[in-house]
Amino acid sequence: MEAVLGKALEQGLGYALFCILLYYILKQQEARDIKQDARDEKSGEREKTYQSVILELTKNFEAINNISGTVESIRIKVDEILKK
Repeated sequence: MEAVLGKALEQGLGYALFCILLYYILKQQEARDIKQDARDEKSGEREKTYQSVILELTKNFEAINNISGTVESIRIKVDEILKK
């Protein structure tokens, strides 16, 4: 970095400032990339959690439908008995 900065200073202050700004931007982008990778990792875990919750709710809903069907058949049989 010092060699590049030295060459840039030979060309003028504008070149040196450009090199410094470019270096700063690259370092900031690297830090952002690391943070984004961490967020993506957390997001993947969150997605797996959501999927497992949806699967569990689906199983519970199927059980409720089965119970509902059973209750309905019992109700029909009770109605038939009461009509006799």
